[in-house]
Amino acid sequence: MINFSRSEFPNGGWQFLQAATGWEAPNPKGNTFDQQVVNIIKHRLANPAMIVKHKLATDAFNVGNELENYTRARLGMGAMGADLPKSTAPASIPQMSGPVQAAVAAVKKLAAGAALLLEWEESGMTAVAPEESERRAGICSTCPKNEQGKTLSEIFTIPASEAIRRRYERLEGLSLKTSHDDKLKVCSACLCPLRLKVHAPLSLILKRLKAEQRNDLDSRCWILSEEKG
Repeated sequence: MINFSRSEFPNGGWQFLQAATGWEAPNPKGNTFDQQVVNIIKHRLANPAMIVKHKLATDAFNVGNELENYTRARLGMGAMGADLPKSTAPASIPQMSGPVQAAVAAVKKLAAGAALLLEWEESGMTAVAPEESERRAGICSTCPKNEQGKTLSEIFTIPASEAIRRRYERLEGLSLKTSHDDKLKVCSACLCPLRLKVHAPLSLILKRLKAEQRNDLDSRCWILSEEKG
C-alpha cells in the first residue's frame, strides 16, 4: 500500500494491540477507522489505573494518530510525518452515533472518578485533617447524590472496583474513618467512592473535576464551598 488513507481498509483491517492489557481491538476487518478509535477509547476508559500509569490519550484526535501509526508500522510504512498537525484537545468523530457518544461520555465520567483516587495514591499527598473529613462526610451522608444500594462492582469495572477495595483496606490501616462511613456510597455526580473522597486533598479533586460534573453537584456540596474558600 503506497498511500495511506483512513477511509480505506488496510491489509488485515484496523488492528490494534493495547500492550498494557493484552487487549486487541475487535473485528478489525469490519470496523471502520473511526469505529476502532471509539473501541480503543472505551477500553482505556474502562481501565483508569492503566490511563494514569501509562499516561494514555483518551481523545479521538490523538488515539486516531496512534491507530494510524500502529497500522503504518504493521505494514512496514514510515510513521506519520513530524509536520502533521498535533493536538491535545479532544476532537469529535463525525461517524459516532448519539448512543455511542453517550456511552463514551458515561465511561469517561466513571473513569475520572476512579482515576482521582489512583492519582492520589501515586502522588503521596496526605489526607485532610480528621475534622475536615468528618465535616465532609456529614454533608455527603444526607446528599441526594449519594448513591445507595449499589456495590462497587455494579458501578465500576472489575479492575477499578478491586483497586478501590484495596485502597479502602489501606485507609483502614491508616485509621482514616468517619462516623458516617456506613452511609457513604458513590456520588452520582462525579462517580467517586465517597468513603475515600472525603479524605482526599481538594487540589486533586478540583484537578479532576469536569465542568459538567461540577454543574451536577448538589448545591450543598462541600466541594463547591471549599472551592470558594
